[in-house]
Amino acid sequence: MDAATQHTTPSMTYEAWKAQAVSYAWTTYLLPDDCIEDDRFQSAFSAGDTPERAVDDHCQRYDINKVGPWGTI
Repeated sequence: MDAATQHTTPSMTYEAWKAQAVSYAWTTYLLPDDCIEDDRFQSAFSAGDTPERAVDDHCQRYDINKVGPWGTI
């Protein structure tokens, strides 16, 4: 398990964690910031998930693919 996917004790505020999740969701999946909703992601933060893991798990659950080279899907 790499650092991006392991559970951790939250070491940042939820707002900072969410900002990191929003950035990762946009750069990795082209998801807009309104896709990172508190009711879906607060529990991942509380459980110690990294923002990356939470977004990856969400996208896997809904069969959302990562963006390929040059912004292609």
